[in-house]
Amino acid sequence: VRNQMVGGISKRIAYLATSVDKKELYVLDVSIPIIPTNLITPIVLKFIDVGDDHDAEVIDVIGKYLYMGKERDPSGPDFFVVDISNPFNPVVIGSADIPMAPGGGPILNAIKGLRVSGNFAFIGTTDSTDSFQVWDISSSTNPTRRSAVFNFAQKTIGIDYEADRIY
Repeated sequence: VRNQMVGGISKRIAYLATSVDKKELYVLDVSIPIIPTNLITPIVLKFIDVGDDHDAEVIDVIGKYLYMGKERDPSGPDFFVVDISNPFNPVVIGSADIPMAPGGGPILNAIKGLRVSGNFAFIGTTDSTDSFQVWDISSSTNPTRRSAVFNFAQKTIGIDYEADRIY
């Protein structure tokens, strides 16, 4: 959730990663509370379909870009860069296929951790053979992998970045 100017008016905008097929990312206006409970009535401004029925799992918003990771898709990208400078018209401007094994049974491997700092996206996956990856996002339209394989033999379930350290 962040404050964002929309048509000269300050709005409170929320971005939500979902498991809704063909609507993996929702953009919501949560500016107007219901009186007297102060609960928020979200207004759906837009949703983004990234082309398949695999669930969005994690997002990170930095400046005018939203970065989104999702379940592994054997036929397309799993990591997306979205220009959110206009929340009424967010646009996917870049994407990448994140190396992950297919997963076992009905459970797909997925991006579960995502933090962006400067020109780098730190990505954690549930694939225990390639659970931590560093991607160069200096070109928003063409993210490229920068790291060798970091094999921790465990699945990543989250990532945090603080004071030039990744946790």
